[in-house]
Amino acid sequence: MLNTPLAPPPQAPPPQAPPQAPPPQAPPPQTPPSQTPPPQTPPPQTPLPQTPPPQTPPPGDHEMVDIDATPRFYTGFRNQMPQQPPSPTVQKSKKRRVHEDTQPGSSRQPGSAQPRAQSGSQSHDQSPVDILQNLFNNQTKMMTDIYSRLQQSNDDILRKQDQKIDTVAKSLVLNTEILSRIGETLDMMSANRKEQRRNTHETSRTQRNDSEDSTMNEGSRPAHNTANGDGDKGEGEDNVEVEGDGGGDGDDERHLSENIPNRSQKSQHRSGEVKRRPLQELKEKELIRKWLNEIMEGRDLLAEVVTKEEAEEFAQTFKNNPLARPCSTDNFRYWIAGGSKAPWNQGASYVFVDILVKKKLVPDLDIQARDALRKAFFVRLKSLHTCWQDKQKMKVAAKEYCEFDMKADSKGRERFDMKADSKGRERFWRPLQTNRSPPATESSIQYLGSVQEASSSLLTGT
Repeated sequence: MLNTPLAPPPQAPPPQAPPQAPPPQAPPPQTPPSQTPPPQTPPPQTPLPQTPPPQTPPPGDHEMVDIDATPRFYTGFRNQMPQQPPSPTVQKSKKRRVHEDTQPGSSRQPGSAQPRAQSGSQSHDQSPVDILQNLFNNQTKMMTDIYSRLQQSNDDILRKQDQKIDTVAKSLVLNTEILSRIGETLDMMSANRKEQRRNTHETSRTQRNDSEDSTMNEGSRPAHNTANGDGDKGEGEDNVEVEGDGGGDGDDERHLSENIPNRSQKSQHRSGEVKRRPLQELKEKELIRKWLNEIMEGRDLLAEVVTKEEAEEFAQTFKNNPLARPCSTDNFRYWIAGGSKAPWNQGASYVFVDILVKKKLVPDLDIQARDALRKAFFVRLKSLHTCWQDKQKMKVAAKEYCEFDMKADSKGRERFDMKADSKGRERFWRPLQTNRSPPATESSIQYLGSVQEASSSLLTGT
């Protein structure tokens, strides 16, 4: 029984090879009943190969229509089935074996071949399902693991991309802010360059006018200077030189030089309309003048309260500390002779803004508003510096005029007077055709004093 091949699973036998009954055999010759039959002894038989017991066909729902779908050992079983009918002896023993099994009193032992075959078939029926189930479970677990890893890698990639995008966005914001600051700096530099060019042009124009005035004055007084230098000459010669065309020629030459066009300068088209500044700009300038008068508390705006030594000493400090203050808010001083570009006045502009904030004339301002107030203070200081320069010129001219008038009056010469324009600047000298001149010193001083007062009141706006 141990070498018995495994029985196939419980399935219906193929229709091509159903179990065939042995062919009909002729019955053995019967002896007459009168004779006792000899005892039948079974002939010696060789052990036959064990054949599987007949099995009941399974239900119809387990039938396999496709023969090729059966396992391989079924095919082998079909190949091992006998192709020829067994011998009569084998058939008889088989019948007897079946007859014994079908007897009513017979009982099978629990360790028979049929239960073992059934148990083997059941184990073979369940093993492929278990294998497939295990394979399916393993594949499901593997796919779940792969999916989780892919999802995790995708999350990592997306997180890194988000971090890179955030970094790029921050860099873009910083670059935009830097570019805006660079643009503001360039705008301020271009504005400062325009102001410097404008100041340079105005300075060159003022110097040109001063040089023309000095040239005209020297050309109108050559005879008198010669007469003063040569004291041995007589009065007749001096009178001839004075009464000659020397002075007139100087005036004529000046007028001719003005009419000569300068090729280096383009002629400007003049519309003839009155040019007015914007109203807002005028209001701002008026407000700055009002605040400065309030800070100075009625003191002279053209007074020299800062010496040149103090200004030079502070210039050394200003090089190391551009935010240094030359004075305090209680004792505000500016250098009238230095102009708006002087280090003392640069530091005084910070004090000017601090005083405005301290007196609550303006609210707390940011850097740009403070710079705007400082620029307005520089504009006002520039106009005051121009008035101071004119005042200094008037003093020098008055001194020269007094000396010349005294010398001319002492020798009986014609007296020269000075004509001033609306700004108090010296234009040219003209002779006064009078028989007798008033006292030189008193008249000249009174006249120059009145001109200075008029020019200062006109420029300062008081």
